Amino acid sequence: STQHNNQPLLRSKMSETQTTKDDAENNDTDASTDINIDCTLVTQAATTDIRDILSRPRDIHTRVEPRTMPMPGFDDTFVDIVDYILRITHWIWHDKEVELCSRYYSQGCVLHTMVGDIVGCDTVVENTVKTLEAFSDRILDGENVVWSRDGSGDNMTYY
Repeated sequence: STQHNNQPLLRSKMSETQTTKDDAENNDTDASTDINIDCTLVTQAATTDIRDILSRPRDIHTRVEPRTMPMPGFDDTFVDIVDYILRITHWIWHDKEVELCSRYYSQGCVLHTMVGDIVGCDTVVENTVKTLEAFSDRILDGENVVWSRDGSGDNMTYY
């Protein structure tokens, strides 16, 4: 269990109690519940075929699978934070839909890159456009996603 200010951010399969997909779905917006996440149910970036992830519905209001973790404020189409990161990365870099950065990145977001941190959605869009202009065949693939959760209910944040 990861700790931040003595508050658990994540409870993995090693926890005494585990949350099922249905439990996580029911707790999606319950700010008063201590939420357990069974990490074995979360999309595994390194071992899941990207074609399986991309075959999920893209309509932002369609949720076919139950969520494996609570995600208040996220489009219904995403089942967990790893699914979210892998799919938007593919749409932005493979499908060249840079305008999606404005939808999926907050104004205060921080991206850690090999050349340093990028702060803010506008900077992300600007850098993505410049990269694609300089290297039109450039693509990025999500090979792994490192994440943590802070807060609960509608104040939940993933990073």
